[in-house]
Amino acid sequence: MLQKCLALLVACLCHDLDHRGTNNSFQIKASSPLAQLYTTSSMEHHHFDQSVMILNSCGNQILSNCTPDEYSRVISVLEDAILATDLAVYFRKRGGFFSMVKSKQCDLNREEVWEQVRGMMMTVCDIAAITKPWPIQKQD
Repeated sequence: MLQKCLALLVACLCHDLDHRGTNNSFQIKASSPLAQLYTTSSMEHHHFDQSVMILNSCGNQILSNCTPDEYSRVISVLEDAILATDLAVYFRKRGGFFSMVKSKQCDLNREEVWEQVRGMMMTVCDIAAITKPWPIQKQD
């Protein structure tokens, strides 16, 4: 559980790392290198790759004490959480999430439930910033 929490915290901090100020649609229409490199979720894949690069850079290796299995799990959760911030992914998965909630089958001990909840939380947190009043949004 500790590795999942660490991965989620890192994902929250890094989910928009090196954001270019554009969305995936723009990247595709502009035939950008990112759109050519990643077939889906271009920006989110880039954010994840930048996160891994930083985590593996000298002085930033906060995962160095993880066993290989723990490291693999953290990276997997990190990738899943960051990719969940793509709204196209959200719209594909939201129906299943709503069905799960409606049927009251939210057992967080089941990995697939935890993944769905984590994905929804990442999306909500990502887009919640737009609900702030403009003076707060505008602050540097």
